[in-house]
Amino acid sequence: KLNIMNEEKLNIMNEEKLNIMNEEKLEELIQRSSNSRNQFNIDGDLITFQVTKYTPELCDVLLSDHNNTNRPIKNTNVKNLTLEILNDKWKFNGDSIVFDINGELKQGQHRLNAVIKSNKSIEMITYTGVDPKSFKTMDNGIKRGLTDVLHIKGYRDVKSLAPSIKNIFNLTVKGGENSNGSIGNTNVVEYYDMLDKEKISDSIEYYNNTKNIDCGLSRPLIISFHYILSVIDKEIGLRFIDGVIKGVGLKENDIMSKLRNKLIKSMDKSKKSSKLTTKEKETLFFFVWKLYSENKNPNRLVTSQSKKINVLEYLSQYDFPKINQITTID
Repeated sequence: KLNIMNEEKLNIMNEEKLNIMNEEKLEELIQRSSNSRNQFNIDGDLITFQVTKYTPELCDVLLSDHNNTNRPIKNTNVKNLTLEILNDKWKFNGDSIVFDINGELKQGQHRLNAVIKSNKSIEMITYTGVDPKSFKTMDNGIKRGLTDVLHIKGYRDVKSLAPSIKNIFNLTVKGGENSNGSIGNTNVVEYYDMLDKEKISDSIEYYNNTKNIDCGLSRPLIISFHYILSVIDKEIGLRFIDGVIKGVGLKENDIMSKLRNKLIKSMDKSKKSSKLTTKEKETLFFFVWKLYSENKNPNRLVTSQSKKINVLEYLSQYDFPKINQITTID
């Protein structure tokens, strides 16, 4: 019994010694990359506060040696943060990197991973010495999305606007849904600022007037299709989209009827063969629009035919804003 007690005591001592070594090693690493250092006492814990330059090398060591009790990494979050850094959109915003009294990383692993992936250094606030139990209180707020960013900037109809702008961006800059990897909110907002606001408002109003019509297209698709066609040719584009969505002015077996029927059939969940992905709807829509604008009407409309069109290449000939030197991540 005495041996067991001694062994337990030795284990506790070793663990405490290891924690002290980890904390000392961490403090040394952080101080070497920091330009100021302040300490204060909160609830008996000595908290250290400093502004640190996080280099890819420092982040690699911290994630390897001081990130053993964290949650799983969310790759999408890392991609978005990496894009912000790569495209020089990252700004010092007061968000902190937090370590507990044992030298374990408690907050900031996604940002540290993004620094490594971007191979660029950024400055952030660092707190060390917090109570390990504080982890359960971290990141309980709601993440700020594109809708929030647009609302803060003073734009209206953000619930319709946010997904639609992203879709217009995807089609005119990336070539379709998820074509070229992840893209950050900053680039989407920057792109929106270059669009025709009056046409965007018209497209949202068009959706609001047709949202009760079952046509197989989502809100972002209707708004983005309407906007893009209004840029290409407003009169002919409206005639085409009215035909596809409302069924106005259709003739039996014309190209718009074929597309409309195909989209409506895709809503039938019991028929898997009729199902269309968002990507297929996008390419099919612009493939048929191109045929319509060229007065062509094939006997049959097969989904695989739409692969003949490169949406990004097709739309690049029209007057859509270009954002130069945007980095995307596959």
